[in-house]
Amino acid sequence: EGATMPASVTATPFAILDVTTVQGNLTVPAADWGGRDTVRDVDCAVRLRHTWDSDLVVDLKGPTGTTLNLWRNQGGSSDNFNVIIDDEASTNMAGLVNDGSRRRPQGWPGEALCYFDGGEPAGTWSLIVTDQVGGDVGNVDAWSVTITAERGRFDGCAPEASKGGRGLGSSANNGGGNGDEGIAPPGQHGDKAR
Repeated sequence: EGATMPASVTATPFAILDVTTVQGNLTVPAADWGGRDTVRDVDCAVRLRHTWDSDLVVDLKGPTGTTLNLWRNQGGSSDNFNVIIDDEASTNMAGLVNDGSRRRPQGWPGEALCYFDGGEPAGTWSLIVTDQVGGDVGNVDAWSVTITAERGRFDGCAPEASKGGRGLGSSANNGGGNGDEGIAPPGQHGDKAR
């Protein structure tokens, strides 16, 4: 087992256009990871300005092409978001979050950042924002990913057979387990490298 290596990369701001999908990209340099590390944890911070927040769908795409919905149609007629999406948070994304607090993805555990675990940290990460309703525009003022990686291969957050369908193989998860013996619930990792 290697040492944990956290890194945070911040992207350039970008405009949110009316009734359009836009994306901002950031690159995590391969040189930062030595080519032998795999993702152990990902958090994504997003600060954006937009009127009528419920117009928006916000996704994160990793270097391997895995795309995860962070939230959709939240905040009603309120303005702006400032949130850190983190599987280890205690509450799912819901309503307006404009205080920089930590929330799990809205669809957690079916949509969990731990689906990036075990993958390559280096490469292009993209924040994808879709404005679904006309009449409002905005800006992503700042967004970043914070990645913790370690040497070795690690179990992800779900059995391999169910990763494609984003399912956990059980119908309930109260944080104490997901009904699959030996498999940690999303955001909680075992200590074994493989």
